[in-house]
Amino acid sequence: MLSREEVKQDLEQLKQIVIRHKGADAPLATSTKVIDGIEQPIFTKIPETLHELYRLGLETPDSDFLVYQQERFSFGETFELACKLARLLTGRYEIVKGDRVAICSRNNP
Repeated sequence: MLSREEVKQDLEQLKQIVIRHKGADAPLATSTKVIDGIEQPIFTKIPETLHELYRLGLETPDSDFLVYQQERFSFGETFELACKLARLLTGRYEIVKGDRVAICSRNNP
């Protein structure tokens, strides 16, 4: 279990990340858009695919990407796990580009 101080530090780091990415030219810049008559905040430059997200994350491969309870996975570790899964899907199950795959799991890494 994380201590209050660790949670506070994590939240402060998240706050700093958000501040850095709010600029108009930032990789995860935000704007607003009217959707169904309601003005909503949206990401304007969000990666469109997991590949693009990993590419962005691999600029800092040792940074945390997934945090689940006491477990932390860096961008690099997560990318390696994704590559292993991809090799399994293509090698053992003969999944090819264009096939659709659904993964059913609990809400954790």
